[in-house]
Amino acid sequence: SSFNIGANTFTHTGSSFSGTVNGIGTIRMQPVSGKTTFLGIVTPGMKIVSGTVSTGSSSVGGPLVIDSGATLSLTGSFFARGDVTVDGTINQPSGTPIFYAVGNGTILNNGSVGTDVWFGPTSGTPVLQNLGGGGTWGRTGRTWYLMQRSTVTLLNDVAFPGSTIWVESPGVRMNTDAFTFSLPCNTVWQSTGEISGNIRRTNLAACPGSTLTFGNPFTTIQFTSGTPPTDIRVDTSSVAPLGFPNAVRRSYQ
Repeated sequence: SSFNIGANTFTHTGSSFSGTVNGIGTIRMQPVSGKTTFLGIVTPGMKIVSGTVSTGSSSVGGPLVIDSGATLSLTGSFFARGDVTVDGTINQPSGTPIFYAVGNGTILNNGSVGTDVWFGPTSGTPVLQNLGGGGTWGRTGRTWYLMQRSTVTLLNDVAFPGSTIWVESPGVRMNTDAFTFSLPCNTVWQSTGEISGNIRRTNLAACPGSTLTFGNPFTTIQFTSGTPPTDIRVDTSSVAPLGFPNAVRRSYQ
């Protein structure tokens, strides 16, 4: 089934919601029981005001907003095609569903995102995405996918505590700008794309003798003796070193 809300706001208070919604307005999810399920395609935006919305194999075309105290719980893959603002929680109770952030725009997390996250569309035109907020990202076992059809720019320092980061080639998939992207020493760096800017690896004591990746898999540091520092930060730039204009366009600090 489908219906068009136009530029209006439609508030859902029931225990389940399915179908296709067209228009440019907003779907408000505010279940009176505290829980609802959502399965469908929403062209306008969605605002989860309260309670828990369980969803899988669904998408939202406009802005997605999750208010403080509200939860989007993934039972299957979910596609957000517009701006994303998380003041509440996105989680995945079980399995490996992915939160796909696939549109041009800004992803702000001031709450908690504990799912695998895919940045960029799976096909079609590349996008530019901004990433920020003071919330927490991921947890042990989670994966970030920085895909070739997206370039992500940080709006502030971001720490990813997950187990794997996939940085697809070719080219730069993330620019840290003036900020720092932090990840633990035991986070596995996969594929051969690049992150340009400040990369910080933390908790080095937990990874004795490990090879630490910075920016791409070919830029590594390994401590083979002595006591390693607590953490280490490397600034990687796609420019030639100062004073060597004909060198390979890579410099490190």
